[in-house]
Amino acid sequence: MSDSFRIGKKHDLHREERTDVKITKILLSLAIMALLLAFGCGQRGDKLTTKSKEAVAEYKRGIEAADKLYFEEAAEHFGHAVELDPQFAVAYSRLSSALQNLGDEAKAKEHQARALSLMKDEKGKVRVTEKERLFIVIQDAYLQDDFAKARSAIDRWVHIYPKDYEAQAFLGMEHQRMEDHDEAILAYERTVKLKSDYAPAYNSLGYLYIAKGDFDRAMENLKKYKDMVPDQANPYDSMGELEQARGRYREAIKYYQKAREINPDLSFVLHHLGEVHRIQGQYARAIEYFMEAAEKAPGPEAEADSRLFLAYNYMRRGDLRQALTEAMRAVELNPKSPDAYFYLGLVHVARGDVPAAMAAAEQLDELLVRRNLKRYRRDRIWHHLMGEIHLARNDYQMALDSHQRAVDLTPNPLYRDFYLHALGNAYYRAGRLEEAISPLEKVLIQNHNHADCLYTLALIYKDKGEMRLAKECVSRFKKVFGDADEGVEWVEKVEKMKF
Repeated sequence: MSDSFRIGKKHDLHREERTDVKITKILLSLAIMALLLAFGCGQRGDKLTTKSKEAVAEYKRGIEAADKLYFEEAAEHFGHAVELDPQFAVAYSRLSSALQNLGDEAKAKEHQARALSLMKDEKGKVRVTEKERLFIVIQDAYLQDDFAKARSAIDRWVHIYPKDYEAQAFLGMEHQRMEDHDEAILAYERTVKLKSDYAPAYNSLGYLYIAKGDFDRAMENLKKYKDMVPDQANPYDSMGELEQARGRYREAIKYYQKAREINPDLSFVLHHLGEVHRIQGQYARAIEYFMEAAEKAPGPEAEADSRLFLAYNYMRRGDLRQALTEAMRAVELNPKSPDAYFYLGLVHVARGDVPAAMAAAEQLDELLVRRNLKRYRRDRIWHHLMGEIHLARNDYQMALDSHQRAVDLTPNPLYRDFYLHALGNAYYRAGRLEEAISPLEKVLIQNHNHADCLYTLALIYKDKGEMRLAKECVSRFKKVFGDADEGVEWVEKVEKMKF
């Protein structure tokens, strides 16, 4: 999610395919904390601190729903579990995690507080099992953005239960969050060695191989995931993301539509459908999907995510007033979201309001520090925003430095194309045409249908007088935008290009 806006005299189009605001699912799509519910402390066969068989049954149904990323269903089951046994501590923490993934942080904290209060009896003696205690501690740490505390609890879990498949999955999740892809892969491989039918691990392995640029092995693991749970929506959505990353947009849409047929209420599927239409210039269709996701949002944070997709889509379409409305609404709904200030800043740059963009950048940086997110390289979005602000000021060297830093912080190809294009565009804006070509061509190696790079390269080659290459880029761009909405500005500009 990210895109175009007018700034500067030489090039009035800043365009990107997709950013790393993956406010949807598993690391590369959902926020990685979504895995907290699907991974770790499943306890399907372990002892649970409750005497109610009915509560245990509801709890296990919640786990099954969470493994599918059906968080609304999971929340219902965990809610029933605590109704059946109001002393069921870990069920409250599970409910908290489900609600957090649904974007209702207030209720998530309320139920987590209840879980903490039930960990010990009146005499201060721990009344839950060690695995239950560890899960509760980790969930509380994630709610408080205390990632060091979460990692410490995960390490203890692995140390105590080295042959617990869920402990290894949790460790894999933490390495994945840190973008330590090789160590994450090893942890997930240990997971499936301990429990070969643990389907979510294959999903994570698929995304990790995408992050390493090994698309064939990624698809191999995602197909295993799909074959194990063919009745679930998420495997098809994951394969759709892989195909989208490769520029196979029609194939991606087929997978997304299949996921939607299975479960029409998953916001991340609706977001992905909107995105794959947006990157082909089909903005009206994209808006329909994003609006549907916003209307179905179960909580304010979830609605904020959909509003950000809408804001960026409107910005790409050139409707900056509506883009600003949606971005400000997202900030209002989720003032703790760094992504909200990131997109608000981009919209302000598009509108030419650099002071307002700087204010958003300052708020973004403050949130990244306060929430300790720089340890996960999330400050790349701040560097990108600052790069755009510097471009708006025609301070090209600072813009290049900022965009290069964003690229350096982004090894994952699902995100990297966004930052590479921005770097190439900055070189183009600075008049350094030869240097602009390299980052754009790197993107096209992975995704030969990356419309933003094709458009920018067409401009570069035209300025260099290399008309054959410029025409080739224009031709490829037109194929991607062949079904774009009528009146899309850059399509009209391509049509007017003279060679």
